[in-house]
Amino acid sequence: MTLIQDKVESCVSALLKLESNLSKAKDNNLFDEGQPIHMTVQCIRVPAMNKRNLRFCLPNPLIDESSEVCLFVPNLQKGRSIEYEPTVQHYQDILKEHKVERISQIIPLNQINTEYDRYELKRNLVNQFDMFLADGRITGHVQGLIGKPIHMKRKLPVPVDFRAKDLKKEIDNALSKTLMMMTGHSEKSSLKIGHTKQSVPQIAENIVAVAEELASKYPGGWENIRSLKIHLQDRASIPVYISLKSCNDVEIPVVTPRIPKKAKPVEGELTTMPGVHVTVLPDGEVIVKKRKLTKEDIEFGLSPSDLEDFDPDEEMDANSADEEVAPKVESKKKVKKTAPLSKTKKERNDDADSDVNSVDENTHVVEAAEDAYLSEWREQWNENIKRNGKKRKEMVDEDLNDVPQTKKPKILQDKTKKKKLKNGTKEPKLLQDKTKKKKLKNEGKKENILQDKTKKKKIKDVKIKETVVEDLNDVSQTKKSKDKTKKKILKNVEIKET
Repeated sequence: MTLIQDKVESCVSALLKLESNLSKAKDNNLFDEGQPIHMTVQCIRVPAMNKRNLRFCLPNPLIDESSEVCLFVPNLQKGRSIEYEPTVQHYQDILKEHKVERISQIIPLNQINTEYDRYELKRNLVNQFDMFLADGRITGHVQGLIGKPIHMKRKLPVPVDFRAKDLKKEIDNALSKTLMMMTGHSEKSSLKIGHTKQSVPQIAENIVAVAEELASKYPGGWENIRSLKIHLQDRASIPVYISLKSCNDVEIPVVTPRIPKKAKPVEGELTTMPGVHVTVLPDGEVIVKKRKLTKEDIEFGLSPSDLEDFDPDEEMDANSADEEVAPKVESKKKVKKTAPLSKTKKERNDDADSDVNSVDENTHVVEAAEDAYLSEWREQWNENIKRNGKKRKEMVDEDLNDVPQTKKPKILQDKTKKKKLKNGTKEPKLLQDKTKKKKLKNEGKKENILQDKTKKKKIKDVKIKETVVEDLNDVSQTKKSKDKTKKKILKNVEIKET
């Protein structure tokens, strides 16, 4: 199954139009930086696997001439106190020979340990560069040294083989790769597919190339892919491919972990399983085989029957011992030589009674011995207690006799009496002072309250008088106005009459 490039281009153009319409509303960017375009891959059945990283080669890489690339390099000499400048110079010369110009900085392992030992410095290092490359021999060490920041930003170093003949081609291939991190728990996983500075056909070529590689690299193949969607950061996604296949038609893909090249099987013997040769393979498989006799075993006197009799699956009791097993084997051999005689019921009953009587006699003897031992132990215990008690009394009497008679107790008695008398005289004074203070406070409070009340009454009386005077003034003014009106009316009447 392959994607049609024309339809993919239409999806990409729709995504870019949506972004341009939204970016016009918010023109807050000072620089025209290209935003990354992500593609999410959703599966039908979650594969049974551990964490795994997949890398895909893009025909149009994400790295430009303006982007910064860092290269991690192993140390030429061992030791922390050794300077790392010679190693940097050595690898710069190698890159110049092969005409590699895209790498902006070279950092050896020694420099990471000395200069980037804090978390903040490691985080700044990860934010400083757009991509990381590393010598294939130390990629695991670099991830362990930098730790969480490089995983959070998904900038894991791409391994480079410095022993390759064409080193420039090797580095160009590493710079054109993109990373997809997968966990065995979620259905979705995402990867960078391009950026907004690229043209629509370039982004579409990258999508088609990744889809072709997913068919072979993704667990379960193309049949296990539910959908492919492209989106920008914090934007709606646009589907490129969708499958309506049911989950029952697809089996759960199982991915076995990769075995390292240097892993070898381990062979040996176990003390818990004698006579057995055990081999542990790198996958974790355990193979158990019976061991053959060696010269040392023959010198110790072992025979093949000693190894054959042992069965590792049998469970032995904790209380059982090797000495108890031997008599049973001998008794079996004796029984085989002499045929067993048939006994009557009476003889069997007599034998049983004799066994019971012997057991009872043995128990009585044991109990009597225990009682005798306990009685002796109690007597010794009581005697020791009495001796210790007498010694303690004698020691106490000697100490009392040795103490010299002094006048200190009398002085102490006199001091205590004086203190009591002083406290007895002081207590009533303190009580009197407290009561006086309380009375004075209460009297002061009462006087203040009375003063406040008198002030409030005076203020009210003054206000009432002012209101009364204003009312009287108003009344007098009204009367004056009425008199004036009457006078005018009289004047007018007189004028009319004349």
